[in-house]
Formats: sequence, structure tokens, C-alpha cells
Amino acid sequence: MLVRNVLCTIVVLGFMSASSTLAQDEISAIPFDAVPDGTKFNGGGASIELQGDTEVSGTLTATGVIGSDIGVRFPDSTLQSTAAAGASTTANQGQYSNTIADFTPPNAYTEICIKAGMVAFDIHAASESTQSGNCLPGDVGWIIERFEREAGAQVTWYSARLECLKNGMRLPESFEWRVTCDDSATFAVSDMEDLWEWTSNGVEGEIAGGTTVLTAMVMGNGSCSHGAVGTASNEQGVSTTWEYRCAL
Repeated sequence: MLVRNVLCTIVVLGFMSASSTLAQDEISAIPFDAVPDGTKFNGGGASIELQGDTEVSGTLTATGVIGSDIGVRFPDSTLQSTAAAGASTTANQGQYSNTIADFTPPNAYTEICIKAGMVAFDIHAASESTQSGNCLPGDVGWIIERFEREAGAQVTWYSARLECLKNGMRLPESFEWRVTCDDSATFAVSDMEDLWEWTSNGVEGEIAGGTTVLTAMVMGNGSCSHGAVGTASNEQGVSTTWEYRCAL
């Protein structure tokens, strides 16, 4: 590892050299070039600053913190200047990411995740946590309810999205709905090819014949590949109504 033009502070417990021995109070700041070959740092309680280029040809082991105000540059020219981001999951993380959330859905659901290039899944009853099974919080994937909401009731896009949000969930995105539908029997998810179901958590604006129309994607109605747009609302306040299920 080659560290260029970096001011490194190594906190050590003492200084011993094959050629000389320095008292603790003699050690303050010394250039790297002045440290003789074969020098070892062990014991004591002193602090030594190395200034200039430092080339390490073996394994560097440090106890404590090696700091720099610009980062550490590696031989491939990459610069590490910040600590790696820690993994975290929150109850509503799945609303805005492609990962399984740490969550306990109120209704029966299926987890679908991608691991080692393969699709894995877990089939859950109502009020079971996502913390057990093949798919775990933080895995790439999503959860989707196994049954349509409200016994197949047809509602507006606004009502469907609002009901999902009340449970800390959202509507499935079209991609999630389609992948689930293509293997719905395996995933134990029912009635996906029955009537239209709302998908997508945002609406698109269109102007047709001087009228503004807000639309959202609907899927199903006889085929997993069959998709269309449903009217969320128009200037006359007209909205289409379809079935829905929630996801996260």
C-alpha cells in the first residue's frame, strides 16, 4: 500500500531501534527518512509523526487510529476519504428502496428477494415479521400481500395508496407486480389475473383535448403481461376504480 503526501499519526507505546534507543521525552516529530531500517515500535506511551511518503512493503498492523485530512490513496489510485456507510433498515425503508424492510405486515404476504443471482422467497401469514426465513431485512427485494384488499373492492388510486400508507406500506410497482404474477402459484399470491389492480406510487400528467388527466399504471385483467393506465383524476373529478394490494 502506498500512501502519498499524507500526514499519519501513529500512537505507539515506545520506541526501540537496532542502532539506538531514545528516551520517551526525546520522541516528538521525525521525518520518515530519519527512521532507520529495522526500527520497531513497542512499549511505552509516546506519539510519533511520520512526514512525507511512506511505503509499506509488508502487512501494516495498527492499534488505534491512523488519521488524515485528505484520505488514504491506494495503489490503484482510488482515494478512501470517508468511512464505509453502515447497513441499516427501518420500518418504512421498503417504501423508497429496493431492499426488504424490517417490518411486520398486518396481512398475509410473500417476500421475494435476490440472493447470489437467484430468486428466493418466503410465504408468511398475517402479522409475521420479515426477520426470519430465506429473505431478510436488507436483502434486495420486496414484499407483496398475497390477497387483494377489502375482499376485491374497487377503489380509486388515491384511496388505494392511502390505505397502504396507513399500514406503513405502498402500492406495488409495476415491475414487482409483474414478477410476482409470473410465478404467483409458487409465491402463493392469488387473483393477480382477475381484474385490473392499481400499481405505481406516482401519477403521470397528460393533456388530452384541453383536459388535464392524471393517470397511474394498472396491471392484470386476464394476463400478467397486460398493463394499461387508469385515471387517477381529471378536471371533472372523475376517477376510475380498481382492485389493489399493498407492498413494501
